[in-house]
Amino acid sequence: MVRPDSYDALFMEEVQASIVNHVGEVGIRARFAEYVFRFLQLASRYEEDTLRLTYIGYPCTQYTYNSRTGQGALGSGIRFSDEVNGMRELTANASRIEGWRKSTSYEYWVQDFHNEQENSPIQGFDLEHQIVRLRNGKNIPEGEVALIFETMCKSIRTYDQVVELLAHCPPQQGGLQPVATGLFHQQEYIREMTVNLMNVIRDYPIGFQFLQSLNQFFRYSYIRQ
Repeated sequence: MVRPDSYDALFMEEVQASIVNHVGEVGIRARFAEYVFRFLQLASRYEEDTLRLTYIGYPCTQYTYNSRTGQGALGSGIRFSDEVNGMRELTANASRIEGWRKSTSYEYWVQDFHNEQENSPIQGFDLEHQIVRLRNGKNIPEGEVALIFETMCKSIRTYDQVVELLAHCPPQQGGLQPVATGLFHQQEYIREMTVNLMNVIRDYPIGFQFLQSLNQFFRYSYIRQ
């Protein structure tokens, strides 16, 4: 029996509500894609917890700062807002993950993830993790925010790199809002890096469209900088 507060149950309630509210096919497909991606992240974390390594995702690490060297390291992998509920979700999905790991689909994803790591336009860090931190994180250390924007500014220059960034900022999740929140950071150098990144995004037509889809408050703040 499915728990009424389980991720599966909440997901199906959301899908049913979307259908009742006449949400378009594109929006519903996108929500299913998010659900599958969430499962892949859970499976990766499950592998790491049980096998001490994963073949299908980034290792789960938190941002760290070495006060002796003055160097920080970005986090990666899935991040639970509540570790207790996260462990409960992993336990609930354990048999499903174990079954999937024995399937051909799993072998395909191992290959796909490996190819993605080799051919992705943005290399060297887990972009999805950083976007989720900016979108959902509370009381993020200033050093982590600065390193996120510094890394993105260095890594996102070309059209393909901008497109990959936008793929992690779908409209149904607020589009570029996680990036645009940097416009309001109390530190000027973080605001400047945010503007520089948004300028790069604006240079390409698809990026300009995403910027135009931000609400007026964000757009006005960007123009004022």
